[in-house]
Amino acid sequence: MRYTIIDTGGSRSFPAEHPLLAGSSPGGEVSILIGREAGARLATLEGRDSRKAVLVELGTEYRKAIGRPEGLLELRLFWCEAASSFSMEFGYADEGYFEALLRQFEAALNALRGMNETSRKSAIERLAAVRDRTDVGYGVKDDMNYLLDRAGVAP
Repeated sequence: MRYTIIDTGGSRSFPAEHPLLAGSSPGGEVSILIGREAGARLATLEGRDSRKAVLVELGTEYRKAIGRPEGLLELRLFWCEAASSFSMEFGYADEGYFEALLRQFEAALNALRGMNETSRKSAIERLAAVRDRTDVGYGVKDDMNYLLDRAGVAP
């Protein structure tokens, strides 16, 4: 499956040359929007409904626009699920990619504070599913277990 990177500038996850960026091809079935304006670019992305997936780098756009903690948690959970699926489907294994995945995984766990019990339980189940299917080696699953244990929410 081919993917297309749409870089809006100033990506925190991919600030320099990176194999994921180099593997981009025009007309990909998956679009990956990165950079400071990735969220805004999503609104004007043509043909997004015809793509197999559209992934958006999380940034501050959502917090500035809406600021709902449960919505931001949902975005972080979805990001983890999509990143894990992408890695497992394409066999993508890059240290920086996994570090970004772990940062979002940890941010999702931190966002659980203040959530109601139903939201917390659902989020923990989804994070555990991400952990279970992200069998890539490199200590990623161990790091996810550590983060779950440290947060006191090991499923």
